[in-house]
Amino acid sequence: MSTVVFQPDARDQGLLQEIIGYLNFSSGASDPAFLRNLNALVCGLESRNGSSGDSVAVLCDWLNRRMDELQKESSTFGDVSQARAVVGLLGGQLLPAYRKFHRDLLWHQSERELWRPLFLGRAIEALLTQGGPWD
Repeated sequence: MSTVVFQPDARDQGLLQEIIGYLNFSSGASDPAFLRNLNALVCGLESRNGSSGDSVAVLCDWLNRRMDELQKESSTFGDVSQARAVVGLLGGQLLPAYRKFHRDLLWHQSERELWRPLFLGRAIEALLTQGGPWD
């Protein structure tokens, strides 16, 4: 994961909490509020991070750090194992595997062009639909 040069602001913190709630408690059903929140968070992140940054790595880092905070603050988020697993699978396995599988078609596309917020949302929904065990 890359080093985060900036911190999420109060609005981002709220969006992160809503997204983590979906990640942790959903079985993958499409939720317009989740997709809207993810879109707002990633677009805001990209506008501050610039075109050179790895937005998915920053997003995963922010989600993991916010999960740590929520686990300490709220009993509702006492067990975020599903959310943590989905974030790990998304950034560490699914997206790299997708790029590798489609390398003949996507070789010329940058990470920023490929990993658009709504694509990430659908990828997350697919992971949640598959369900655990998460290892």
